[in-house]
Amino acid sequence: MDDILAALSKKLATLVPGDPFDEQAALGPLANRQHFEKVTGFFDRARQEGDQIICGGKAFERPGYYVEPTLIRATTPQAALLQEETFGPIGTFLAYDDEEELVSLMNNSDFGLSASLWTDNLSKAMRMVPRIRPARYG
Repeated sequence: MDDILAALSKKLATLVPGDPFDEQAALGPLANRQHFEKVTGFFDRARQEGDQIICGGKAFERPGYYVEPTLIRATTPQAALLQEETFGPIGTFLAYDDEEELVSLMNNSDFGLSASLWTDNLSKAMRMVPRIRPARYG
């Protein structure tokens, strides 16, 4: 996982914030102050919970509601960033030991707007996909 996080960190550091109509900008602002405070609050919670911020984790030093794209290594499956929707530029990662644990972790959420498997083993991915269940809303 360290290699993936290092490569992602390097790429995220090159992204330029700015006006969404500016073709040079790769990151627009968050929608409003309330959302900005929610997302930056998640950074504070991650630190309080002992999660490791790999890159980002703060607002850009510029006018507007811009936050740095952020990668976080969670320390437990109960981490707030693994249990709540952020709708912000945050990727949260958690190590696992085997496929059974991974499927259990992926299915242990009331949310589920997306899921992804990163692997170079297509047969493993195809075996796991049917075991990942949709979100349990309400």
